[in-house]
Amino acid sequence: MRKRLLSTTVFVLLIASLFGQNNTKQSSDLTKSFLNKKNQHSLSLEFAALSYTYVHQFKAKINIGLRVQAGMGLKLELKQHHYFEIMHSVDIIKLQLIYRLPLSSSLYFDIGPIAAIGYNGEDGEISYGVELSTYYSMKKAYIGARLESTYHLVNTSNKYAGIALIPIVLGINF
Repeated sequence: MRKRLLSTTVFVLLIASLFGQNNTKQSSDLTKSFLNKKNQHSLSLEFAALSYTYVHQFKAKINIGLRVQAGMGLKLELKQHHYFEIMHSVDIIKLQLIYRLPLSSSLYFDIGPIAAIGYNGEDGEISYGVELSTYYSMKKAYIGARLESTYHLVNTSNKYAGIALIPIVLGINF
């Protein structure tokens, strides 16, 4: 069931990215889009986590910002033991430095380092790593997914690395 959910999510995002590519009007569409604004604000929701993103456009291809997230997100994580599981840890607060790369007027990527303070049901934990997000926007709304590679420090004897997929992220740009 989990493999089917993961396969379906990846397939939907790949199809959405194909429809988001528009070669004939790409430059004119991009100048009218949200991605060309100097100050780009976004609110997103994933399961029970809310995040706010601010990105400032310094030049046409230089978009740098910050994302702050609080709450519990649904994560499918591949741990060191080579199996997927639904994470039981909760990121209380997560910070990410973002570099935004627009590919078209409706498809863009965010990539950057993350740091989070969380709780796993027994102990507090600190994690850090890199996160890549892809979004497909339709006017002001967007849908996307996030992929993160993190190293978790639970206590001195419990440390692990993992790759997590956050399959559905919904939000609005303003």
